[in-house]
Amino acid sequence: MRATKTYQIVTPESAEDGVFADHGFVYENEQTSVDDFMHEMGDFVEPCAFPYTVTDLKHHFFFTDCDPELDYETGANTYHTYHIDQISDLERLKLWILLQRARTKRWERDDAAM
Repeated sequence: MRATKTYQIVTPESAEDGVFADHGFVYENEQTSVDDFMHEMGDFVEPCAFPYTVTDLKHHFFFTDCDPELDYETGANTYHTYHIDQISDLERLKLWILLQRARTKRWERDDAAM
C-alpha cells in the first residue's frame, strides 16, 4: 500500500480565526505495510467515516488523530492525518480486520473506564 501523512497545527490565535497556523506533509505517497500503517496511527486515530464493509475502505480514505500533540509552551495542537493513496484488495481486507479489532479494543477500554 502507499500512504501519505499530513499535519495541521492549530494555535489559540489561529483557532480564533478558524484556520490552521501551519499545515503540510510529513511524507507523501510512500510505500508501507498495513502493519506499519496501523502501528504508526496508534490507538488515538479515527477514520473519516468508519468503513462498515471492506469495500468501503478504498484509496483516498483517511484517518485523523483524536488526541493531538499539545505544545504546553505555546498552546498549539498538532494533528496528524493518515491518507491511503493506494491499496490492494488483500491489504484492504487486512486493514479492515485490524480496524475492527482496534475499534473493539477501544470500546472495551472505554467500557472498563466507566
